[in-house]
Amino acid sequence: MSYRGIYSSGSVTTTVGTNTSGVLHVHTAPSVPQSARPWEIHSFYPNSPPPHTMQPYIPLPPVAGHSTVLLHRMLDWVPNPLIIYNLFEHPSAAVPNSRMVSCLPRWKEEPATASGLNHFTIRIPNLDRPIVINQPYTAVTVNCILTAVHNELRNEAYQTLCSRGRGVWANPQYISPQQMEDDIQRVVTQILGGRLLWDGLTPSKTEPDVWVLRVR
Repeated sequence: MSYRGIYSSGSVTTTVGTNTSGVLHVHTAPSVPQSARPWEIHSFYPNSPPPHTMQPYIPLPPVAGHSTVLLHRMLDWVPNPLIIYNLFEHPSAAVPNSRMVSCLPRWKEEPATASGLNHFTIRIPNLDRPIVINQPYTAVTVNCILTAVHNELRNEAYQTLCSRGRGVWANPQYISPQQMEDDIQRVVTQILGGRLLWDGLTPSKTEPDVWVLRVR
């Protein structure tokens, strides 16, 4: 079986908010779409066996009777992560693991699923509410996933510090940018149990169509 990667918009703008049920919603607005191109991983040479190739999407097992969804290979959990990324840093800092994979420069703009779903739900360990990404008109991309996780961790850390109201956080408007960043990073590190590196997504064993973040 083979799959074709489909390009989505060149960039997205992310808005984070919660509804009355406490579920985080991330809305992204697309820019001008790029023309579709086939997924290219390795070159094939005439009259010789093809080198090891990697499908851009991998099938996930169905959960609770739901149909199989093909997740973009770069997002999948594997023993050696295909994305090198410190979750505290901006998603632009995420790069492919060059020892494991070769991919197109615009890999972050590939849809997160082969079918180009415009919704995606992620669970982060130690957080009660899921991240729900909804895009009315375009597919959720790899970059949408990285951005949503990064923003939710920062938002959760900020809300935690404000709710404690200790020291300078009793009046957050007077905190210096550097101290704010240091404190937010400290709480993000606590949330993730001291592990800040992206490790991939795995399907939830208890919720259909939900992916769980793994860190290392």
